[in-house]
Amino acid sequence: MIASSLRTTISVSAARRIRLRVAAVAVSIEQMAGLLDSLKTPHLFRFAITSLCTWARPQAIIDFDPTTQVDWNGGSRAGRVGTY
Repeated sequence: MIASSLRTTISVSAARRIRLRVAAVAVSIEQMAGLLDSLKTPHLFRFAITSLCTWARPQAIIDFDPTTQVDWNGGSRAGRVGTY
């Protein structure tokens, strides 16, 4: 209930300003290491590492399915040209 009332009271321009301020924050290597060390569940750690290593959109990381999207044998599928 609180989230829905907050969502309607924040203007689009205010949300953009908030997003820009968050994007401008720089963290040190030590701070990033502390953040990663504080993640206790494997799925959050995996999400953070994947985000840092790929710069992917958060939803793309959530939708990623390694059982169907990763070639564990290291070759291209039959009929496909690999991009090396």
